[in-house]
Amino acid sequence: YVEMWYFTTEACRETALYERSTSDEAFTMSNVDGVMAWKSLNAHKASSKAVPDAALTWNQVSLAKNKFISCIIEKSWPNEHVESLVGLYTGLDSHSIREQEGGDQAVLQYHAEVLREWMDAVTSATGAEPFDISMINQARLQAI
Repeated sequence: YVEMWYFTTEACRETALYERSTSDEAFTMSNVDGVMAWKSLNAHKASSKAVPDAALTWNQVSLAKNKFISCIIEKSWPNEHVESLVGLYTGLDSHSIREQEGGDQAVLQYHAEVLREWMDAVTSATGAEPFDISMINQARLQAI
């Protein structure tokens, strides 16, 4: 699971700055499966600035989703997964709860919970089809 923060404008700026500030020739020692090995400093690692999905603003998620969708298309995710995610974001962006006080926070919390559950189902070793994330569970959203 990758937090949506990594697809935000802020994260992309941080990545660009980090890549410019570290040399492709810089290495560090790393323990890989009990064996010491050289690892590039440019290797991907978790950012200390990463923010959990529920702590983002809906504006950040709305912008990040575009990069996220582009990325999964580029990585050749199955079309039904891409379409389900597009449906989720379309449904949440236009949901009437967003007009209510605290509505954006409810949408953020729902998104964080459901996306994590869906990603867990997608990456499950059981091979079972994940649920259709584009179908917003109205009762669950209202209960948040």
